[in-house]
Amino acid sequence: MLLALVVAARLALPFVLHAYLERRLAHNPRYTGTIGAVDVAFYRGAYVIHDVDIRKRGARVPVPFLKAPLIDVSVEWRSIFQGKFVGEVVLKGPELNFVAGPTDAQRQSGNEGQWKKLVEALFPTRVNRFEVTDGKIHFRNFHSNPHVDVGLTHADLIAEDLSRSGDSRVKRPGHVEMRGEFEPTGHLALHVAVDPHASAPSFDGDLVVRGAELAQWNDFLRAYTKVDAKQGRFALYAELLAENGHFQGYVKPFFKDVQVIDWNDVAQLNLLSTAWRAFMQGVIEVFRNHAQDDVATRIPITGDQQPHGEFWPALGNALYNAFIEGLTPRLEHSVGKGSG
Repeated sequence: MLLALVVAARLALPFVLHAYLERRLAHNPRYTGTIGAVDVAFYRGAYVIHDVDIRKRGARVPVPFLKAPLIDVSVEWRSIFQGKFVGEVVLKGPELNFVAGPTDAQRQSGNEGQWKKLVEALFPTRVNRFEVTDGKIHFRNFHSNPHVDVGLTHADLIAEDLSRSGDSRVKRPGHVEMRGEFEPTGHLALHVAVDPHASAPSFDGDLVVRGAELAQWNDFLRAYTKVDAKQGRFALYAELLAENGHFQGYVKPFFKDVQVIDWNDVAQLNLLSTAWRAFMQGVIEVFRNHAQDDVATRIPITGDQQPHGEFWPALGNALYNAFIEGLTPRLEHSVGKGSG
């Protein structure tokens, strides 16, 4: 009789979990979601959620905010032996979509914050390790001309020690490492130390983008600058520190061998478009460092609660790069853990 009850409970558990998770998804005020089948693996203390689809309520956006074919939620056994009951989550092949648009219903930024509670509802225990394999991140605009779709692919992320509280020895115990590729060229690397339990943002990170061809982002350039790149490469180096609600850091973008007008194509353009492209090419030439054949600047980032760039130092650094000494395309290690 007892064996029959155990078997029945085992058979019913996936359906009970499915009903519980869908109920939690239904209670979120800003985002909603659906899930497919739920499988249970008793032998490793885990369950697997298939076909997760999370969308903004009332939105007129043709893509979900988060789509994940498979999410694996399990007990982190190494923490059990340390006296902590925490979980490990792995997302395989997820897609995250940020969407710009003219109205709130046509935008999808995740800034509302409620989507985090929706995702957390899928995991009944505190998560200590979070992993993403072969993910995609898109920035889209379905209302621009042309439509914009800029994507990071083959994104792999590992976030560890997310349940560990900071102490005097380790100020930011959480670690995040992320790598991804821009198709067909370019790659991104992100490193962050974070205190996941801080009441205000507390992190120290750096970001590097290298080897990206500007022409692959021409839809974005046409939509937002009214020009496109005939040739050119892009790199970016950034560091940002957040502590007690205050932000400090910098961004260094580098544009190398850039050309936005091809005089052989002028006959196909109207006068206004030709004039604008010629003006932009002229600006590039003014700020070009001819020894390094690049346009670059250093943009200081500061702010309380919200980080923002500083225009006049950025302009001064662009002129410094062009006429005095070229900026170095690398991280400075001048912020946070790398400073001093």
